[in-house]
Amino acid sequence: MVKGKLTIGEGKTASSWSADEVRSNFDEFLEAIASSGPHTIVDGEREFSIRLIRAPDTKVANAFLVAGGPLDNN
Repeated sequence: MVKGKLTIGEGKTASSWSADEVRSNFDEFLEAIASSGPHTIVDGEREFSIRLIRAPDTKVANAFLVAGGPLDNN
């Protein structure tokens, strides 16, 4: 694993960041995860893989609850 965020041509970066880089560039780090998938934080001997998990579509849940749900139909 390469430590640190590396520029690899045309503004693209590797997906590995040091803990200090994440602290200094947290908004950029989150945007990189959202736009290009999982990234890794390297902190000494440890590596943390960070990925975006989008919340479920609340419109579907809201429609289900407004309709009464399965128990209200019995």
